[in-house]
Amino acid sequence: MPNILPFTEKITSCTDGTLLQQYFSEELIEYIRITGTNPLENRHQQVSVLFFDIRNSTGIAEQLAPKLFAQFLNDILTDIIDLVCGARGSVNKILGDGLLAVFGAPVSSGDDAFNAVKVGLEIQNYLQTYNDVRPDYLIQPIEAGVGIATGQVFAGIIGSVHRQEYTVLGDPVNVASRLESLTRYCPDKVLMDEGTYQLIKGRFETLRTYKSQVRGKSKPIKVYGIMP
Repeated sequence: MPNILPFTEKITSCTDGTLLQQYFSEELIEYIRITGTNPLENRHQQVSVLFFDIRNSTGIAEQLAPKLFAQFLNDILTDIIDLVCGARGSVNKILGDGLLAVFGAPVSSGDDAFNAVKVGLEIQNYLQTYNDVRPDYLIQPIEAGVGIATGQVFAGIIGSVHRQEYTVLGDPVNVASRLESLTRYCPDKVLMDEGTYQLIKGRFETLRTYKSQVRGKSKPIKVYGIMP
């Protein structure tokens, strides 16, 4: 695109790396700096997508002053982002009261599905600890759902000369979002699809198996709940 610096040049120009570290792991940033390659070029690749969403955020927002609500969200999202980046994932989008994380793009760790599921479980463990010491202004414990799906996506930079973003598009993104929504109606708070399960089976304890009709799919799909 005209008038847009190559991504590697943008990274080199960010001397403190603060902005990049909000979205990518230090390992990935260092990899790009050292190799001088651009892993953000448009491509199709396999990734594991993780959706995280806080329950009843609208109700919480109604109870708190805007400044306090923003502090609540920032505190939780900061810790969740640290978990994602610590497992070689990237934060693709912050969605107000949740986020979309990607494992395998722009650079694969070689064990992306495992890392995604590991982070999903770490999120639930984190929330248990958070609730034990949650601020007095939070009357009810905080709950959240996690959906994980694995498969081929388009990964690359889209937008215009005025605004652009690195993103992933494809069926796994939609499925992960739908699975996160399903956690509202079942006892398991971390759900994954068949593609993810096949890559991690035997490494985690599967709690339950479901068949669910997911919007956008013509037939019911297998869904797996994971034991924390």
